Amino acid sequence: MAEIRINATGGVKLYDADDSHYAQIVAGTITSNVDAITLGHDTVTIADNLSLGSDSSVLKFGADGDTTLTHTDGTGLTLNSTNKICFNDASQFIQGSSNAILALGATDEIDLTATAVDLNGTLDVSGNSQFSGTITVGVDDTGKDVKLFGATSGSFLLWDESADSLLLTDSTPIKIGDAQDLTLYHDGSNSYITNAVGALKVATETSGIAVTIGHTTSETTVADNLTVTGTTDMTGLLSVAAGINFPDSQAASADVNTLDDYEEGTATPTITFSSSTGSIAYNQRACRYTKIGNFVAMHFRLYPSSMASSSGNILITGLPFTQINEVTSRGMSSAVYYDRIDTQDNGINVTVNENESQARINAPAGADDGATAERAYANFAGNFFLHCVLLMETDS
Repeated sequence: MAEIRINATGGVKLYDADDSHYAQIVAGTITSNVDAITLGHDTVTIADNLSLGSDSSVLKFGADGDTTLTHTDGTGLTLNSTNKICFNDASQFIQGSSNAILALGATDEIDLTATAVDLNGTLDVSGNSQFSGTITVGVDDTGKDVKLFGATSGSFLLWDESADSLLLTDSTPIKIGDAQDLTLYHDGSNSYITNAVGALKVATETSGIAVTIGHTTSETTVADNLTVTGTTDMTGLLSVAAGINFPDSQAASADVNTLDDYEEGTATPTITFSSSTGSIAYNQRACRYTKIGNFVAMHFRLYPSSMASSSGNILITGLPFTQINEVTSRGMSSAVYYDRIDTQDNGINVTVNENESQARINAPAGADDGATAERAYANFAGNFFLHCVLLMETDS
């Protein structure tokens, strides 16, 4: 039978039926309204609300009251700054005998203004979390790993503190842009930078800053056209499988060491005479040339089938280029094959005077002094044949 007993100091003890446990209220000598009241021997159960006076009332824990919890109107509960909130082994707040997890309402908050929360276990938050201040993981020189999993098995992002590196698994891309148009990833075999909209630009924001692509011994492949708007400097061998294409209109350079033009083509040479030219028909009339820089190698063949009476020296017009305008320079034949041309038994040559785009046929004048004379109409016996390789130099 439970009973109430009053001890010698004025305390009250509430005993259970078998007299083995009791709850005690120790009053002692009441000298003020703040004397302590001790409840219970082991566990005290309060069946309804526990009220601690007004705002700023303090709830103390521990034999010496080292840990205090204070409520202040408008700011909530405050834990004293020298203590911590600890979790049980399952890292959860537990309430009641059912071990239900302590829940906070949608508008409730835990305000840790000057107090650290020390988690020796794992914090498991299944709902959304919002941090309005700065989040710091670890301290300077001693960091912590941070791991973010994706929806695909084995796909995650890891801040590895021991490597001081941000790690992503294979085929886990970094995506940039509102529509995630730019991606960066490695698929286990190759690395990719892909772009879906606009131009992919590898550039600097400051003039004069160099951009280096590749290692000194690596191979760089351009899968499509490469357009270079500035100067390309090469220290190694240039190997071209399909040729070098120069513009149709030459972009002439003042640098004598710059190859700025290459051209292959054909022309139509025409026989004419300096005074008068009669009607001329041709069996063969062809010209093929190659221009490299300001050097021209021209290969032409002339074979008239009929030639009416004419007068003056013979000229071959229709050459595709003009000889450079320098008196020390003339276009000269390097090889000539001919037939039915009067050469005074000493052969002929073909020349191009400076600043002209027509050739002249010359033969020795007769004296052994190196002088030559141009061939006139009278020097051609019928329908002649001329096959010549002519070398010229142009202004550009």
